[in-house]
Amino acid sequence: MWLGIYSTSSGVQNRNSRLYAVSESQNGNPEETPVKGGKRVTRQNLWPAIFCLLGCISNVCAQQGSGTISGTVVDPSGAVVAGVQIEVRNAATNLISRTVTTAAGFYSVPGLAPGEYAVSATAQGFKRAVRSGITLQVDQRAAVDFTLEVGAVTESVEVAGQAPLVDTASATVGKVVENRRIQELPLNGRNTLALTLLTPGVRSNAVSSSGFGDRGVEVTSISINNAPNAMNGQVLDGGNNIQTYLGEVNMNPAVDAIQEFKVQYNTMSAEYGFTAGGVINLATKSGTNRLHGTAYEFLRNDKLDARNTFAINKGKFRYNQFGASAGGPILRDRSFFFGNWEEWRFRKAIPGIATFPTLRQRQGDFSDLFDASGRAIPIYDPATTAANPAGAGFVRLTFPGNLIPSTRLDPVALNVQKFYPEPNRVPTNPFTNTNNYQRNVDEQRSSRQLTARIDHRFSDRNAAFFGMPAFGITQMGALQMSPGPSTPIP
Repeated sequence: MWLGIYSTSSGVQNRNSRLYAVSESQNGNPEETPVKGGKRVTRQNLWPAIFCLLGCISNVCAQQGSGTISGTVVDPSGAVVAGVQIEVRNAATNLISRTVTTAAGFYSVPGLAPGEYAVSATAQGFKRAVRSGITLQVDQRAAVDFTLEVGAVTESVEVAGQAPLVDTASATVGKVVENRRIQELPLNGRNTLALTLLTPGVRSNAVSSSGFGDRGVEVTSISINNAPNAMNGQVLDGGNNIQTYLGEVNMNPAVDAIQEFKVQYNTMSAEYGFTAGGVINLATKSGTNRLHGTAYEFLRNDKLDARNTFAINKGKFRYNQFGASAGGPILRDRSFFFGNWEEWRFRKAIPGIATFPTLRQRQGDFSDLFDASGRAIPIYDPATTAANPAGAGFVRLTFPGNLIPSTRLDPVALNVQKFYPEPNRVPTNPFTNTNNYQRNVDEQRSSRQLTARIDHRFSDRNAAFFGMPAFGITQMGALQMSPGPSTPIP
């Protein structure tokens, strides 16, 4: 689980804030020592806050994955304007973040979730300026500048539509895969990380990178800017999504749980350390003021497929991927929830070919034992081992006709033979009887994952979110060639 805390600062000192210090007097009673601008608080209500803070430190995430809107406000002559009231409103949740410009006319509003925003600037003696339709992407530092026009505050100048947002605060190069492409592009297995291959500078090191029926190295073994795949980083809502022991992805989130993600590389800030390749920055969805949800199932079935060319018959193939998601308001304009549940079950019959002893060989008759050229391979009797009369070493005699007497056969070996299936196909080589058995090997995989998130806005400058992912996968039955003595051969 993870906890994110966002705080917006205007850069202007708040002179109403007060600081305090608490100490213990000689009689054991708490004694407050006000500092300049201090506030009286007893030690009794200080300790709960300290323990709460310590309990959250290990799970508190930085503002990775969120975006920032900043800019400069000037008047018609180009002079900076200080003390301008800035409001940043999220169009989906109606959450408003407020700040004021500094003496240099600069403002910055960090910790914004990806989405559509409207920014307004209000100052005495100037018309109110509004820029709407601004789409903020994951980990984007967008510059939204204003040039105020002289006039009454009651007048307003609004610029609607998508405004070009230029990131001048970072040298990081990256490509954002937004929610529309994640939802609408066809994905074999509906694997979000498979879309990373659509970004420049990314290639797969895996044999098969489609991601179907797999949530592991087939989609995470990628190279960004030709760097080794083990030197890439992955961030999910600001938290590390790489297993430190295996160096593998910790959770592959479902398509319906991801708002968007960004593949970034080049010169990155210190928050993206421990990587020499690139970083995949994923942001999960959050709730809005509208209650919305989805339910889905995707399937593949052998009833709709043709027979594999190398299979005796059409093997079992069942893939069911199903789930649901829901999001909405808890308290309108303040608290929101979102959750996603998904499972997939994969059953597949893989044609397997192997070599097993013939029926005659199981009875001790090796008269049909030849090499690839058709030359007989003799079977020597270990009981006839004797010193070589012609020199050093030992010599042995062969079994007459390559037939081992039944009295010489080990009872344990005879019982083990019951677990060997009988040949059921024409061998590749008639002399060696190579590849004389074939069956469909059943492979079973299943997975379940849950993603839950709650966002809450405490004020126009402070917000927090709580998220909890859960992911598990099981695999069984792969590469078992022998069906056993009581298992019917398909």
